[in-house]
Amino acid sequence: MSSSSPSSEAPSLTPSAVAALLARCASRAAAAATHGRLLRCSRAFFSSPYLANCLAAAYSRLGAAHSAVALLRHAPVRLNVFSHNILLAALISSRLLEGARKLFDGMPHRDAVSYNSIISGYIAGSRPG
Repeated sequence: MSSSSPSSEAPSLTPSAVAALLARCASRAAAAATHGRLLRCSRAFFSSPYLANCLAAAYSRLGAAHSAVALLRHAPVRLNVFSHNILLAALISSRLLEGARKLFDGMPHRDAVSYNSIISGYIAGSRPG
């Protein structure tokens, strides 16, 4: 009979494990459920810009731009260029170009991803359909 304790067998909820879980979310409902579970487990989750960005990216990837924007606007973390680029991508993929431009203009730091995203958004927005 094994004498190992249950805690040694329980999977660890590391930032990389949470990021992998969020990357595998296949629906908005799954992302929202994961978000809720993380909040119930620990509000300290959102002290990590990395994890807040991963959750916002999951919402963005699943077409929930408004959830991504709300999450990062209300998360008690300092937004960084990655956060802004996630929001930019979410707004552009939802064809909210005016909001994307407003965000882009207000970004304290922009990188090549920021510029490519806004240019691609305008190009895609000029095409029909």
